[in-house]
Amino acid sequence: MIALLLLGPVAFFGVFALDLGPGSSPTSEARVVYAALCLPWLALAVRMLRIGVVLGEEGVAIRNVLRTRRLRWDEIERFEMGHWGGFPTGVARLRAGSWVRASALNPPAELQPWQNPLILRLLDGLNAELERARAAGLAGPPREPESALPRAPEAGPPSTVEPF
Repeated sequence: MIALLLLGPVAFFGVFALDLGPGSSPTSEARVVYAALCLPWLALAVRMLRIGVVLGEEGVAIRNVLRTRRLRWDEIERFEMGHWGGFPTGVARLRAGSWVRASALNPPAELQPWQNPLILRLLDGLNAELERARAAGLAGPPREPESALPRAPEAGPPSTVEPF
């Protein structure tokens, strides 16, 4: 949805760049400027449409809007809910103690939080894939959490996870 909103400026500036607007035609230089103003909006919309968590034999690729992180199965401790910028989001907790945010695992905007369990089911599925990778010897066993690494709750809304 947001990606479609980003296409609004592309259409607006594109009308002038392609000389589709009413009235007198813009100069060639102005048309180049309008076309240049379209490009960042178009790139951002395309990148937003590409966000996701892609599973592979050797690990996962977490595609966010501006950056893609590729993680081997043995680097990942677990997938869980965390907080980023004051908002809940799905994260890959790494064995090194850090985490990687996954924009594709942001919960939908709801009037009553956690009524839609879709993200929790997705996190469970990712953790199941991680367990399969461990069983196949592609990832080491989970380690015991340290006090600095809070675990996601087993049941209920994940809003009780401590902020990072």
